[in-house]
Amino acid sequence: MKLFRQKPIGLVPGFLLVLLSCGEQEDTFKEFIKKENVYIGKPKVETVPSGVNKVKFFITLNSDPKISGGKILDLENKVVHKFAVDKKTLKDNTLNFEVTFKEEQEGSQTFLVKLEDKDNNESLIEEVQVNILGKRYEANLLTRKAKVAAGGKGLIFDWGNDLANSFESIIVYTNTAGKAMTKAVAHKTTVDGEEKETKQTIVSDVKPGSTLKVHTAYKPSSEEGVGVFRSKGQEYKMEMPVIESISPEKGLAEAEITITGKNFHPTAKENKVLFGTVEATVSKASATSLTVKAPKEAKPGTYPLMMKVAETSIAGKTFTVMPPPPAPSSTTLTIPLSHQHDDVEESMRNSSDAKYVKDYPAGKMHLTSSDLELGKHEVYRGIGPVLVGTRFRGVKIPKGAKIIKASIVFMADAKGEKPCKIRIHGEAAGNAAEYKDESRNLSKRVQTTASVLWDVKAWPKAGDKGEAQTTADLKAIVQEIIAHKDWKPDNAMNFIFTPETITVTDATGGREAETFDGKASDKAQSPVLTIVYEE
Repeated sequence: MKLFRQKPIGLVPGFLLVLLSCGEQEDTFKEFIKKENVYIGKPKVETVPSGVNKVKFFITLNSDPKISGGKILDLENKVVHKFAVDKKTLKDNTLNFEVTFKEEQEGSQTFLVKLEDKDNNESLIEEVQVNILGKRYEANLLTRKAKVAAGGKGLIFDWGNDLANSFESIIVYTNTAGKAMTKAVAHKTTVDGEEKETKQTIVSDVKPGSTLKVHTAYKPSSEEGVGVFRSKGQEYKMEMPVIESISPEKGLAEAEITITGKNFHPTAKENKVLFGTVEATVSKASATSLTVKAPKEAKPGTYPLMMKVAETSIAGKTFTVMPPPPAPSSTTLTIPLSHQHDDVEESMRNSSDAKYVKDYPAGKMHLTSSDLELGKHEVYRGIGPVLVGTRFRGVKIPKGAKIIKASIVFMADAKGEKPCKIRIHGEAAGNAAEYKDESRNLSKRVQTTASVLWDVKAWPKAGDKGEAQTTADLKAIVQEIIAHKDWKPDNAMNFIFTPETITVTDATGGREAETFDGKASDKAQSPVLTIVYEE
């Protein structure tokens, strides 16, 4: 049987480019086609896994082809590849051969397939689309390495986010018993109809110090080619963590400890650090440093600080938990107001009674008042609203002490239940001077920056001296006074009370407190300063 020499006369619709030999008639050719079935099937191709620039061709022939070989041509009819038809390439009427393309041919290409017999008669031409993956595919996919480090559960492979079309990795390693092992990792699986990616793989039984070899398999997308490709073997070593030092080596429970060494996992949660038998929390991590805390419940004593990788323990250092320092003891001072001129009033405005304006102007000091008008009018002779000062002598607080709390308690001189708010300052002096009977001797004194607002509770009856008659906490004021450069133990402190809710009538409320008139029998009604401090 002979094939026909090429002489294009047109394209048979939807099928073949017809080639006639010289001098033959079209009807004779059709007769020949019908009789001998001389044709080639549509060529198919797939990429060869062993080399991404290799393509395997599959060409179906008629049942009795007398064909000796063929050619692959480009669109300019230049020969790209020649092949022979023999028992090696022809099986079950299908030609099967490989073509290795050059790097510059990478990408999508169209080629022509032509067969010939020993007399150089040529067959019909068929087109075939070929996608040559080449170095681009190999560079992007076949050399990617995982990040590998030992962690608490074993050797951890972090595959990263660029899984691309990889679908499986094969890990070859030696286990702790010295046996060769192979572990397959599926990178893409379908769970409940949804595709999942494996981001991390843990191998728990790797022999410390041994080398692992990893091949990753890839499947190109349909646009790039078909087949399965395996990456070059990547080697990783099972490097165990090494603890070289810790700092500090002793401290209290919950102390922060820095572990220095090498081969730590750079992700904090992947490291397993034991403080004795208790797992410690790793808050920071790098390949050479870990930060952990001594457990809160650790009792005084010496504890081994070590790491674990799966079932392997890594020796470390010891940390000594120190007993907590004794709680500072507090001292309570109770200082009664001890001088009859140490609780005073000062007029805030001129007397409202015309007969006494001259005698009771604004700034007038009242050193011997029978009571203290806290937040209310002094009705005597129209004096009106007043400032109140209380000076305490012999306050034995050492300089630098920490004030825990402080307050002044008064004795009620009368019932008072209406709203009353009073602003309390201290005198900003290391040793408050005695009061004098001179204008504005209280108001002209420099006040502390610190102050408190005393929202006074109701005073049900005269004679009460308890919680309702106790000021708000004065510790900030006292702390500021003892920080003064002139402060010494046994100095005097002064407190100034300014009404905040007073109006022009006595009916708006306020409180009346007892004063100390200097008699021993009146000590019980004296204002008392109480201070609790720690040295």
